[in-house]
Parts: sequence; C-alpha cells; structure tokens
Amino acid sequence: MTYHDDAVVPHPLQATRVRTLASTARVTEVETLADGRTLSAPGAVTEGGYPVVLVQPGTTLHAALFDRPGDVAARVTLQVPREFGGHRLVRATLAACGWLSALPESRLRPAAVAIAEHYPDEMLFTALEYADDPDAPLIAELDLASIDRSEE
Repeated sequence: MTYHDDAVVPHPLQATRVRTLASTARVTEVETLADGRTLSAPGAVTEGGYPVVLVQPGTTLHAALFDRPGDVAARVTLQVPREFGGHRLVRATLAACGWLSALPESRLRPAAVAIAEHYPDEMLFTALEYADDPDAPLIAELDLASIDRSEE
C-alpha cells in the first residue's frame, strides 16, 4: 500500500494483480448492503472488468432493481478458479463492493455471454428475450467502488 495525503492508495502492482484475478473470476453470491441479505447468483466479469449477475425473479433484489430503477448498494463475491491435479480449486476470493443496477437492453448480450462462459443456463436466454418483463430474470452490473482480495 502507498500512503498519499493520508489516503491509502493501492500499489500499482496490487491493482494489476486484482484486475488479473478478476478477469477470470466467477460470481458466486450477492449481498445487498442495506439489509445484509445474501443470495446465490450466477455471474462473471465482463471484458470491460465489471461484475455482472443473473438475478432471478421473485427475489427482493430483483424487485429492487426492476420496480425501482436505480442503484442498489451491494457486495459481490467473486471466486477465481484454478485447476490442480485434475481438481478445480479456488485460487482467490474477491469481495467487490459498489452499486448494482439493471443493464439496459443494449448491453445485455455481452454480459450474458460472459455469464454463460461460467454458468450456461437457459435463464440467460429468457433474460435477453424478455428484458422488460417483470416475471423474467434480469442481468445487473456492479459499478465498482472497492475490491478486497484474499488469496488461498
């Protein structure tokens, strides 16, 4: 860490390391910070470096993102996998905090492709085809405010 005018600023190599880890990460869960509710949600990180998640209808997060368009303060847990001796292990866990918002229709396809690389699921097609339907899943993106890592 580097201290600059009493603010803690990540060292450039640390920031690069986190970006590298995040580029291969998959989302495992989302926690809404207002109420501390955690839900399992498939997701990934887009080529642009933003975590995206598939949010199922009927959840409080879906209702918050669909009914009241805007941002929801959230923490997204990302896991970075690695293969070792034929076993899939977790290399690192990243906790990304920021503001979660539903993606507009024009940005859904690249996000769905990123998620499908880790979690191929028919619900992604439903999210793409019925983007304006309140009973369909939606894809949301996290605008990053901070990220913490713990390597295993």
